[in-house]
Amino acid sequence: MAGWMVQRTGTSPEHGRAIARLAQRHDAAVEHYRAGHAATALPLLEQIVFGCRAVLGEHHPDTLTAEGNLAVVYLGAGHDNDGLAALLEVCAVRERQFGTDDPRTLTALDCLATAHRLLGNAGEAIRLGEAVVAARERVLGAEHPDTFASRLGVGLAYADAYAVPDRSVVATVIELTELGKLQDRLVADLSKGMKQRLQIARILLHDPKVLVLDEPASDLDPRARIEVRDLLLELRDLGKTIFLSISFSNIQVFQLIN
Repeated sequence: MAGWMVQRTGTSPEHGRAIARLAQRHDAAVEHYRAGHAATALPLLEQIVFGCRAVLGEHHPDTLTAEGNLAVVYLGAGHDNDGLAALLEVCAVRERQFGTDDPRTLTALDCLATAHRLLGNAGEAIRLGEAVVAARERVLGAEHPDTFASRLGVGLAYADAYAVPDRSVVATVIELTELGKLQDRLVADLSKGMKQRLQIARILLHDPKVLVLDEPASDLDPRARIEVRDLLLELRDLGKTIFLSISFSNIQVFQLIN
């Protein structure tokens, strides 16, 4: 849950006391939530959001923070639709007030994407997450930590979408395709043969029984073609059914696969 920072400058004593009471309730709600009592925190945050709108205004940063925290607690308490609706409202208000590419808007959209991912809506999480990544690349740059964090969230959503049954299977596939020594290298720096291995590894994450490969040795040098062939032979021995579409020049290399 996000922290709350109240601006008291220029307020009347009565207004200041009202803000102080809201801040105290907010801190209490956060403690309840962190202690695992989402059901107790929920009515407190609902009162806080109502009070913030009345005292601070709908567009005040602390009102938006309280609404975002309310959405988190809704989700934690199992009120999925209410939580998503609250996050959507926060995103809409921030976009109207600050603009699409403002960091505050993007943070809210990132939270919404994460909520969809945690609720099993991987497709929506990917759509929102990729929009946030594109915006943060424009505003902050591709190497900024916030951009990287959003990109990681999209990667997790893709992993959920492709339903990798067990994360331990990743290590098994890396060992099978002999990609272990390349784990710390960028894909752009890999040779064509290694990129082809990587593509096959991505397919194997879901343990398919049948593989349909179109020109798996296209544009590879002779050594890389043999390496891909040997990998496919190993997959055949593991019980995989492999359909190949290959050009005439590669027939001799793959003739052992039948």
